[in-house]
Amino acid sequence: MQALDDTALPQSARLLMWHLGKRLDILVFQPQKLESLVAETRMGKATISEALALLVARGYLDAQQGLRKGREYRLPASRITARTHRAA
Repeated sequence: MQALDDTALPQSARLLMWHLGKRLDILVFQPQKLESLVAETRMGKATISEALALLVARGYLDAQQGLRKGREYRLPASRITARTHRAA
């Protein structure tokens, strides 16, 4: 994933993207629970929220409002790499 190689991103955003890369695909928006990401990454809620917003703003994630409260995410097809494509 390109986000992992983007040195302009903070380490927290790259770490979060590494975890999300294992959870998300390019087809379906999937809800992500903040508490689950906190436990998995050992970062604070505010840090994860800021990293998610930054990743969406820079085009590394697509986001939409979920049916229930919260947001759903997917990997954008335009940012897919050969390595990610083979894994999918």
